[in-house]
Amino acid sequence: MRVVLVGGRSFAVAVLNDLLGQDHDVVAVWTDDDALRSAALEKGILVWDPESHNVGGRMRRLEVDVLVSAHNYRKIRKAAREAPKYGAIGYHPSLLPKYRGKDGVEQTIASGDKIGGGSIYQLDDGWDTGRVIKQRQCQVREGWTASDLWREKLFGFGVALIREVLAEWETQVPVKTMQKAMELSGLNSAQVAYNMEWVNARGSADVSRVKRTIGLTDQHGVWRVTVERELATRLLRAMHVDPVDVDM
Repeated sequence: MRVVLVGGRSFAVAVLNDLLGQDHDVVAVWTDDDALRSAALEKGILVWDPESHNVGGRMRRLEVDVLVSAHNYRKIRKAAREAPKYGAIGYHPSLLPKYRGKDGVEQTIASGDKIGGGSIYQLDDGWDTGRVIKQRQCQVREGWTASDLWREKLFGFGVALIREVLAEWETQVPVKTMQKAMELSGLNSAQVAYNMEWVNARGSADVSRVKRTIGLTDQHGVWRVTVERELATRLLRAMHVDPVDVDM
């Protein structure tokens, strides 16, 4: 996937290295953090300053798939969040909706919780208030400090959860792409609303469901020969499926 990484410090550097290790194309990092900036420049990756203008437009031109926020304390504007195909996600070191804000780890320890964890969520206008996508739990050992919990569990959870979400999304179709495909295919408003309720609850849909929903295949996966070739080709390309491989 084509990724823009925003954030800083050792966690963002670890996420950058993991993304590259998974063969993702990190097209830019958006940071004023010296550690992340240096790591990106060493790898020949473009660096954007926090005050850069028209970041949303830049991401659209670069055909960015997802914006990943890692140890970032800056608000991301709506235009930038919505520019990538899959939107923008972040990692928070608590089991959201508990302990929103920058002190999530400290609050877990201060509250005496026996169970902690981390969350991947969709960025929105609030602080850590977006839709939760994936979580992982761990036991909080007696006597642990916030630093212990972060170092022993939550740092690694964040890197792994980001990796897992992007791996899942590589085989799926984002909500806005599916909605556009359904509208183009001629489904009426009630049909679109019915299917979007299912998709919105999950954040994406697998390609086979999209093809079936918009009428490109029947329930058995057999291609419908009645679909207009030009329309089908346009929809498939939007879903990153090669029309050349389709026998229609």
